[in-house]
Amino acid sequence: MGLKKDRFKKVPISKVSGFPKETGTYDIYIDYFWPVVDDCILLFDGHIKQCNADERITKRIVEVEGYPATEYKQIPVVSFEHDFRD
Repeated sequence: MGLKKDRFKKVPISKVSGFPKETGTYDIYIDYFWPVVDDCILLFDGHIKQCNADERITKRIVEVEGYPATEYKQIPVVSFEHDFRD
């Protein structure tokens, strides 16, 4: 069956890096490793984060045949408005 690339959403790192500037409920990831494509991180099904605090796990994720990212990056701070579907 394989991975369907259309199920992954690219989010520019510049849009989510750093601490939030507005009040709200956020998920904040400090020093996590993220699969990266075209200076964007990937979300599965539009909201499921593909990151991990353990570099080895993220490295294995990007090595999966058919996975849309071929590299990963440690990002100091990433914040998302909390998605209550999670």
